Amino acid sequence: METPFCFLGIGNKKNPIHLLVPHGAFVIKDLEALDHNSLMSWFEHCQEGKVEGVVWHCKDGSLFKLHRHHLGLHWPLNDTNLNSKPVSIRLGLCNYEYEADYGTFLGQLSKKDTCSYDRLKDILLE
Repeated sequence: METPFCFLGIGNKKNPIHLLVPHGAFVIKDLEALDHNSLMSWFEHCQEGKVEGVVWHCKDGSLFKLHRHHLGLHWPLNDTNLNSKPVSIRLGLCNYEYEADYGTFLGQLSKKDTCSYDRLKDILLE
């Protein structure tokens, strides 16, 4: 059974942020051809290419994965594509009995509930 989501880990080791992102949510744009030079250029020069890798889902069910390291490119990057996207925090904790422990990551994030930021890096936690 194929899951319609992929699990992404972003953030730093002290405060990692894990997200579920639907497959197909990101589309490769501005790729002139599916060859080595075009892929290198896309990974190095396009904002959408600031990712660890891509997965192609073929009609016959085959998957092809290409990571930056397969092309000899550096990872992790200081500024990735997902880190540059707007972020809204919606925890919905009012729907549950929850006693916030502000020493935990979730407790710190709960202080930011209903806040919006221009990009992920703008979320400052204690």
